[in-house]
Amino acid sequence: MATQDHKYGSIYVFEGGTKKFSYDFTNQLSTGETVASCLASAYNTSGQDVSASIVTATSVTSPAAYVTVGNGIADRAYEVKIRGMTSGGNTLTGYVGVEFFGSVSLNAKMGEVDSNSYVNLEEATSYIKNMYGHSSNWDNLTFEGKKRVLIQAANDLELLNYKGRPYYVAQSLSFPRNYHETHSGAASVNTATSDTVRGLNLYSSTYNVIPDNFYKYGTVHMTGKGPNFKSSRYIQTSTASKSGGYGEVVVSSPFSNNVVASDSYLIFLPLDKNVKDAQCEQAIYIADNRYREYSEYNYAGIGYVRTGDLGMSFKNPDNTIPGRKIALKARKLLGRHARKTMRYGRA
Repeated sequence: MATQDHKYGSIYVFEGGTKKFSYDFTNQLSTGETVASCLASAYNTSGQDVSASIVTATSVTSPAAYVTVGNGIADRAYEVKIRGMTSGGNTLTGYVGVEFFGSVSLNAKMGEVDSNSYVNLEEATSYIKNMYGHSSNWDNLTFEGKKRVLIQAANDLELLNYKGRPYYVAQSLSFPRNYHETHSGAASVNTATSDTVRGLNLYSSTYNVIPDNFYKYGTVHMTGKGPNFKSSRYIQTSTASKSGGYGEVVVSSPFSNNVVASDSYLIFLPLDKNVKDAQCEQAIYIADNRYREYSEYNYAGIGYVRTGDLGMSFKNPDNTIPGRKIALKARKLLGRHARKTMRYGRA
């Protein structure tokens, strides 16, 4: 288990894991004085003592005290108080914040009330590898860290003002817009299945009008009164030509019920590639600029931490507020969607 120094201000631990960190008392020791022993206690945000569950071990190698923490709840913050007893009979005190984080889900389904990304991890990794090879801090992040950075990147893009309006009033992200192309129809069923939607308008015999995987990375919403009404799924693959003139889309995870003829559908074609690429560029901007001085945080896979009403991103070396800046390349990629001017009227 690697030991993390407290100098970064807070310690981050994955839910279910433990972390050993050090607290250096050098600046508090008198000449010739050493740290002989230490005690550590932990408190939750309500001030309750939770030391018995959070603090699992302590040790001393002067001038540092070492504390191991674990058993925390995801998205909860704790404060650890470290007391070092010295050879001179003094008691020195230090405090370290400890935050536990859990796994997050990357939801790239378009038009959902809880979508938080325009790309999935596979798409983002492919784009970044093809564009930048292995020269980015992206490679130093764990999967959890990459997902968090992508979610923050999508949130950053929400700062721009886009043409049109959201397709659904209640969707969580700005895209898809009301001008997004969709295909709607009624499910045609030959073989009952829960992971495939078949339709006549999903096929075209005209050359290259609807090729294989035309709908890949799009989203299908069930709009009919069938057993899957109001369900939506990410499209993993699509096949243009089937016997009988049908096209099919295969979803990334099965519907709760078999698709039946009463399941009408609305398919959102894949999002404009420039929007997806813009999110990836913003993720690169975050990874390479915001965290350059925080290698331990990169190692831990942390991008953005939120506990209750408190959210924290790490600051840029130029001391500007992170999350308020958008990469120039991301802005250029979004050019055709962004408003160039805004008119203000007097009430």
